[in-house]
Amino acid sequence: EYSSKRVSVVGAVEAPGTFPVTSGMTLVQVISLAGGFTEMADRNGTTLSRRVEGELRRYRVPVDEITSGRIADVPLGAGDIINVPRRVF
Repeated sequence: EYSSKRVSVVGAVEAPGTFPVTSGMTLVQVISLAGGFTEMADRNGTTLSRRVEGELRRYRVPVDEITSGRIADVPLGAGDIINVPRRVF
């Protein structure tokens, strides 16, 4: 039950961790809580993992398009996991 009221941020962020879900929390907000992206982050490779009807689904989230205002930020729910991969050169 404890983990169901939290979201997790893993990967190429300054302070990966688990954060309490607040009403209206979005993906960009929780990345900020995690200290923001590292220099090596693949911002547009960010994925959101979420349980939908008992099945784990993954969605790619182009964060640069959110921060530039081209698409809406993604509301988060309890148990969501955000993964920010490292860029591959």
